[in-house]
Amino acid sequence: MATAKKTGTKANANPRTTAERSNAAKTNRATKTSAAASSGRTNSTRKGSQISLTEIPPSLAWQLWHLLKTSFLGKVLLFLLVFAIVVGMDILLAGNQFTRFAMILGIEVIIAAVAAWIVYMVRNRDEIFGSPVN
Repeated sequence: MATAKKTGTKANANPRTTAERSNAAKTNRATKTSAAASSGRTNSTRKGSQISLTEIPPSLAWQLWHLLKTSFLGKVLLFLLVFAIVVGMDILLAGNQFTRFAMILGIEVIIAAVAAWIVYMVRNRDEIFGSPVN
């Protein structure tokens, strides 16, 4: 019976230094990339490939989100959309009882007012309390 001889530990099996392994890996990657490029395929899904952000154009959804966040009309539209979703959820939770709906909506308005006040205080703490003394 013939048995395969084990080579030992990983360090003994490959005596190259870390720099040599790194250079070999870079050369190997470059060869594979150029082979894929010459065959017309792209190498964007491979692990370890680096694509700069300037090569990838932003998606339509990202452009729309940026437009909604930056323009006044977009902010108003987002506010109305969130308000409609919250009121719709309140109607569903209230179960066709107006007093329960009013109570849930009132609690949400109070929570939103407190949250907005806290955000205002945190963003303008230097103007309100003065700059900290060093």
